[in-house]
Amino acid sequence: MQPYLYKGIGKTIRVFSIMNAVIRTMKVEEETLKNRSYKHAITITDFADALTKNYDIPFRHAHHAASAIANMLLEQKKELHELHLKDVNMYLQEKFNITLLEKEWKEIISPEAFIQKRNVYGGPSKKEMERMINNRKESFRQEEEVFEKEKQRILQAENNLNTLASNIIES
Repeated sequence: MQPYLYKGIGKTIRVFSIMNAVIRTMKVEEETLKNRSYKHAITITDFADALTKNYDIPFRHAHHAASAIANMLLEQKKELHELHLKDVNMYLQEKFNITLLEKEWKEIISPEAFIQKRNVYGGPSKKEMERMINNRKESFRQEEEVFEKEKQRILQAENNLNTLASNIIES
C-alpha cells in the first residue's frame, strides 16, 4: 500500500506545482472576457424570467418566447445584445400584448446584471465570491495550523526515536 501512497503523493505535489505556476503566470484579459460574456445569448433565461416575474406570463410560455427570440438571433446572425428592443417588443406585442421597457431590456442583456442577480449560496455574484474566498482563506489558515502542529509532533517523535536508538546503541 505504501508505494501507491507515495506515488499518489508525488503526483499530487507535481499537479499542485503546475497549478501554482499556471495561476501565478496567467494573465486575465478582462476586456476579452467581458466581450465573450455577451456571446451566445447566455442571458436569455433572464428574458424568460422577466416575462414570468414582471408580466405574469406562465413559465412555459415565457421559455417558449425565449426560444423564439433565440431563433430570431440565429436567423439574423446576431447576439442578444445586438437585437433591437423594437424587434423584441413586436414579438411580445403579437404573442402577449406586452411591451418591455428599455431599462428591463438593458438588464436582461447585461451579463453583469445576470451575475449580480444570482446572489445565492454558491452563486457567481461578487458578494458571494468574496464570501467564498474569505471562507477558503480561513479554512486554509486553519489547515496550515493543523499541518504545523502535526509536523512538530512528527519531528518530536523522530527526535525521541533517535534518542532511544542512540541509548540502545550506547548501552
